[in-house]
Amino acid sequence: MRETTHIICFPVNNQQIVDAMRKLQETIYTNAFYQKHDLRKAMVDLYSTHLLVANLCIRTDEEMEKVKHILDLYHDKISRLVQDGLVLTFQGLGLLNETELYMQVFNDDALRTLKDVSTTIRSALMASGVHVLPQKSFVGQITVFKYNEDQVARGLKIQDDLWMPLMYSQFGQQPVRCLQLCNIHDKPRWSYYRVEWQRSLEARQDKRA
Repeated sequence: MRETTHIICFPVNNQQIVDAMRKLQETIYTNAFYQKHDLRKAMVDLYSTHLLVANLCIRTDEEMEKVKHILDLYHDKISRLVQDGLVLTFQGLGLLNETELYMQVFNDDALRTLKDVSTTIRSALMASGVHVLPQKSFVGQITVFKYNEDQVARGLKIQDDLWMPLMYSQFGQQPVRCLQLCNIHDKPRWSYYRVEWQRSLEARQDKRA
């Protein structure tokens, strides 16, 4: 297999959240200032909405099987972290470097759990020699709109008046039901990523910590 980038993630499929993202994108896209620029590439694909846990660079079929094996080994531990029924409330908007707009998880306990899951998985993969790509601190966010490098070089910035009126809005809740390993290349149009591995996160009561 060729070297590809994969993600480990929680899918976000609550239609209320997706509709809120679409409304935000339309607000930006129909603004008079932004209509002067081609912003289609800045709009995040709503068909692949997810909450990121880790980015991986997988180089061989053997490495793919290693990643799946590690995820299988840690499945029960991850399930126990979310066994009380983790429900993520997306409330509030954030802006990163004036070029990326995102929805954020609103609940400190939920954020701690997400961070624990991310740290557990990333540490296990890196200890096994898997190439885990660097990422910013795991803060529990869904990107709605992000300028690419060319747009950033042109000096485009997200204007405060487009998003600040919705800064504290509640956008919906997403139960965490499963964990996925997805190939983000060769994504079919109007659909989700190709899922390479997926497991339910319902904890088994007969397992001990």
